[in-house]
Amino acid sequence: MLHFFQTQGASGKQVGDEVASRGDTERRLGSKARGRRNPSARRSGLCGCDLVSQNSAYQGTGGVSENNRASGFLPAYQHLDSGETALSRFSDGRPAPIHLLDGLPQAWVADRDASGRAQCLIAGITVGFVREGRFYTREEAARWLADRKASA
Repeated sequence: MLHFFQTQGASGKQVGDEVASRGDTERRLGSKARGRRNPSARRSGLCGCDLVSQNSAYQGTGGVSENNRASGFLPAYQHLDSGETALSRFSDGRPAPIHLLDGLPQAWVADRDASGRAQCLIAGITVGFVREGRFYTREEAARWLADRKASA
């Protein structure tokens, strides 16, 4: 099953991508299935534990989804090389209220576990938010929200 979502390239143009849901991903077979590695991926990218660390570092600021959602921020990722952005999604394609690794473009995933869930992204993917079509890093979102609270 394929899901369609919008990304935004460096030019600002909206580009459609199709992403296979977890149930459609190829899985390694055999008793030693350890997941799947994207052979063209550069290792040392973002992993789930990094999301936990970042949430701790930005706790209490606009750099965390629960604190900036009411201001229109949507959890997202950006490919630093291409400028493309992708909203955080569940593996079935529904928008996620928090940062998840599942649901991102297949080419952005470096490693998957035996069940096909994304475990690690390629290098060059950063975490942030989209608000009104613009990508904000966690730091930028935290600063944006702090500035609005200070001027209120």
